Formats: sequence, C-alpha cells, structure tokens
Amino acid sequence: MRIVDIREKTVPVASAIANAYIDFSQMTLSLIAVVTDVVRDGRPVVGYGFNSNGRYGQGGLMRERFVPRLLEADETKLRIVTTNCGSRVVHLDEERRRELFAELETFGVRHDDPDLRNVTYRISDGRFCLIDFEFATILLESKPT
Repeated sequence: MRIVDIREKTVPVASAIANAYIDFSQMTLSLIAVVTDVVRDGRPVVGYGFNSNGRYGQGGLMRERFVPRLLEADETKLRIVTTNCGSRVVHLDEERRRELFAELETFGVRHDDPDLRNVTYRISDGRFCLIDFEFATILLESKPT
C-alpha cells in the first residue's frame, strides 16, 4: 500500500462546553484523510482521523511540514507504527529516560515532551516505547542508524 494523498481540514469543535480551564467554543481540530493506492469496489481506500479535543488544529504544521515530507519519503524506508505499545512505566532511572528520548533523535525526531508519562514498556520483547508525539519536531538533518 502506498499513500498517494493526504488531505487536512481545520474545523471548529463548535461546542458550548466549557470548564475552569478550557472553553471549547473557540477550539479547532484537524480532520485528516489519507488516500492510498489500494482500490476496493472501484474506489480508493481512505483512512480518516482527527486530533483530540481540547487542543487546536495543527493544519499549518501538517500542510507545510509533515504532509510534504511523508509524501516525498522513500516508501522502502518509511514506516508508521500505530500500535498499543505496552504498559505504563511508573519508575525509570532519569539517565535511562534521557537515553530513550536521545535515541529517538538519531531517527530525525525530537519528542519535545520527554516526560515519563510518554514512556511505555512492552514485555513481549523487553523494550521501552515512546508515545504521544503531539509536540514532536521532525529534525532537518536526520541521521538514521
């Protein structure tokens, strides 16, 4: 399967819900359609998604930075992993936590929220996983290992 197009639209949440911290009436979210080259019943297979409520849409970043890079990527090297990656980590040595997030940068991504809440542990292969890339930055110079 190959991604042939990614469409983003920023739309208002348009909810009258509010609490002490958040007024949703001014919030937006990003709707995404990922179009593939797979055809079923004469139509392309399209995946849809949106960002979580309570945050603003990220359309500008997506259209200017992420979508073009994803569409231009070498499909033999491109991998998007979306999986439940283990259990919540409650205790982790500070040095090991720093190593995990630093290792990510060797793949051209800076997490930008290197908190323990964004580390899980997958017992099946004994690996730590990093999650929640909402604030991540794709580095201009990636150095894959």
